Amino acid sequence: MTLCGVRPHFHRRLLETLMDRPSWAPNDVDLSVANPSRIYDYLVGGLHNFHSDRQAAEALLAKDKNAALYAQTNRVFLRRGVRALLDTGVRQFLDLGSGIPAVGNTHEVAQIVDLASRVCYVAILQDVPNAVAVRGDIRDPEPILMDPAVAGLLDFGLPTAVLMVAVLHFVPDAADPVGIIRRIRDRATSGSYLLVSHLSVGGSGSGDHRADAMADYQARTGEPLVSRSHAEVAALFDVWGDLLDPRIVRVPFWRPEPGGLGIADPDVLGQVPGLAGLARRP
Repeated sequence: MTLCGVRPHFHRRLLETLMDRPSWAPNDVDLSVANPSRIYDYLVGGLHNFHSDRQAAEALLAKDKNAALYAQTNRVFLRRGVRALLDTGVRQFLDLGSGIPAVGNTHEVAQIVDLASRVCYVAILQDVPNAVAVRGDIRDPEPILMDPAVAGLLDFGLPTAVLMVAVLHFVPDAADPVGIIRRIRDRATSGSYLLVSHLSVGGSGSGDHRADAMADYQARTGEPLVSRSHAEVAALFDVWGDLLDPRIVRVPFWRPEPGGLGIADPDVLGQVPGLAGLARRP
């Protein structure tokens, strides 16, 4: 994917003519309220979003013209992270909080390398071999880990890659994100990995427009949005195990691939309001 700092332009007229509630949208979800997963889907070029989501995304872009760039760099980070995990020999992935997988999602990247790679999403997914999706809440991980679909596909006696990409900033401190990670780690065996990206606006050229954008985003979605400092993000990894190089850095600079950033200006990339890292359980 080529990254750019302009708002995305997508062909959606046909989608607008389809049924009010497509089969992938659960009946208990209010489509008139913007949803973080669907906003993200819009920003990275997906089609699983509705008018409320596009309005929220456009409002975000109006306050921060690089919002699509931030989402896209995070998506590219996910692909780099999955490839790095495959290089370690891991072949099973638990993608928590993936929302709506868009193009280039975990199972596509993993199964290019090895068709036997197994992926469990807390997301929407249909008819993909060695990949399942379940509904769940990462604030309560045990039902996800014990779900028959997850337990039937993943062997937690083998090293597992747990992906928490762009999701923990929706978990407030009161919900104990460190404790959530500890509970998942306790189920994972030695040699399992944790891949995280997290909103962190401090030190990245943040200003009043970012604060306004975050406030508007929360008002439209009704979801908490927590920016955490470098030290607070580091604490998320500490509970898992050994932090791997390059430790915790801005999302675009985590093991960048030649030509993979798609934009030459490091000052723009340095403004991406997210930190990323990878840890291994001893």
